[in-house]
Amino acid sequence: MLWPEANWKRVGMHEFDSPTSVKKLYRKAILITHPDRVNNSPTEQKFLANRVFGTLNEAWKIFEKTGQ
Repeated sequence: MLWPEANWKRVGMHEFDSPTSVKKLYRKAILITHPDRVNNSPTEQKFLANRVFGTLNEAWKIFEKTGQ
């Protein structure tokens, strides 16, 4: 889903096997999509990064509330 330069490797559900692995993958994705990191990118890339960043943060809030 991300742009090729992001070097994001597709993640399978089997990789979300523990709270530690979820946190690790979350942080990796946040680093790639953070608004400060894509500030000088094309508009389409900024839009996509912003949407993914927001979605990741919402999902993380839910994950934290459920007690991991």
